[in-house]
Amino acid sequence: MVRSSTRLYITNMMKVKKIEKIFTHSPQKNRKIFVGMLHTLPDNTLLFVRRVKRHDHGKSKKHYFDLVKGYSIQKDVFDKYLRGKKGRIGFMELDTGNFLVASIDTWMDNASYPSNWGDGKQVALSEKFMHNSDLLDRNTTEAEDVDEKEYWEHQKKILQVMKKALKE
Repeated sequence: MVRSSTRLYITNMMKVKKIEKIFTHSPQKNRKIFVGMLHTLPDNTLLFVRRVKRHDHGKSKKHYFDLVKGYSIQKDVFDKYLRGKKGRIGFMELDTGNFLVASIDTWMDNASYPSNWGDGKQVALSEKFMHNSDLLDRNTTEAEDVDEKEYWEHQKKILQVMKKALKE
């Protein structure tokens, strides 16, 4: 069984109106860096997705901030694309398979004061304000019956859409 909110997310992802790659300038690297994907859904709400790693993997450094026990977004990106808009911000953990999500309103109410951790000013949100919308929830009474095979087929399609958008 899959939570109905997750089911709605999956359904909406299949009907994305627009996907946009978001970049910003890194003062530390002195170049443009990729930040994430901005999805405009059919109801004109936004879903900003950032692919991250929770743990270090050799040369590949983690994105998880132990100080705030969560993740961050560059302040300029947040201000330009997300502040004051309706939607959600999600972090797809590549090494765990988790998809942590919080509303933009939650970010505006609870995010840390902007700090510079090397790639310019960033606002961070603790994981305690996010929920994992990519887990099969077998314990909730509010879940709807969805075949697990169908669920994972949808997940594969979502990843294909995101990979295709990254290549464009």
